[in-house]
Amino acid sequence: MKLRHWLLLVALWASAATAPSWGQMVQQTVNSIVATTCGASQWARIIAATGAATCSQPAFTDVSGNYTLAQGPTLGANVVLGSVAGGTPAQLTQTQLTALVNLATASLPGSVPAFPNNTTTFLRGDLTYVAPQVTSKVVNQTYNLATASGTFDVTGFGFNPAAIVVTYGVNGVSGIGTGLFSGATQSSFSTGSTTGIVNFFAAQAVFYTDNAIANYQQCTASFITDGVRFTCTKGGSPTGTLQLSILGFK
Repeated sequence: MKLRHWLLLVALWASAATAPSWGQMVQQTVNSIVATTCGASQWARIIAATGAATCSQPAFTDVSGNYTLAQGPTLGANVVLGSVAGGTPAQLTQTQLTALVNLATASLPGSVPAFPNNTTTFLRGDLTYVAPQVTSKVVNQTYNLATASGTFDVTGFGFNPAAIVVTYGVNGVSGIGTGLFSGATQSSFSTGSTTGIVNFFAAQAVFYTDNAIANYQQCTASFITDGVRFTCTKGGSPTGTLQLSILGFK
């Protein structure tokens, strides 16, 4: 009911023989509204000048204040609101929530496969549980110390070694020296001879010198298919047979 309608009613009532009471004025106004039935969850949003009401569902802009968590639905323990297949939000369990998490990739953090609950495997970088692949083997080899400078190969590991530990002796005497090679660095710890000379060499996997010191073979290692290649430099005139025991690791 707009102001001009009130003014018109007041003017009409003023011209009447008997002025109406306030209650009669309100009743007259109410009687001018057309009866309207709104649908579910709707309200009478607008009343036209004719008294007809327009119904609609309330919008968020019609509500003052802010929504609080206390006004929301009561949730069960250990659940979150969400949707697995779309539609109305529902309470998702931990199992459903886990299923929604992306599987980890090389470029995306995420979940990993369920572990197999054992003590014999580990999670590899490709998200596969595998047993440790450490493989080792000992291969024995002899080498004539009088051989000129050059190379000799030791094979028979059954795999391509990634690291070796070499122990060596001469003419049946073990423990002359120990060498290491990892593919990047190598070194040898050698007891020179019966004179008790002890030498450490940071650049050779195998080093032998006799008690004359000037007679030696020094060898560096490199990996080849199924084995190790030793590149040796001869100094002076060493003699005897070098016995090598090589422990290779895959």
